[in-house]
Amino acid sequence: MNTFKNRFWERVRDYELVLQLFFVADLLFLVLALVTYPFVESGSAAHVLVVLDLIIFAVLLVPLAYLLYQCRKRQLQEERL
Repeated sequence: MNTFKNRFWERVRDYELVLQLFFVADLLFLVLALVTYPFVESGSAAHVLVVLDLIIFAVLLVPLAYLLYQCRKRQLQEERL
């Protein structure tokens, strides 16, 4: 069946490499923010920015991981058929 769900995941799988690159970049930025966090003075503007970075990168990591997981799961299902 050519449902919206199938068309959506086909389109997402077309961009799997891009999603992987975003995932790696997001993970690197998250690690960088975690490494710099102890060296920033509490209460400063830099501290606020680092905390915002941590929140943004952590929240962005979840949907990226889910999309990549679903792409991999669908690829394995197709290989079994």
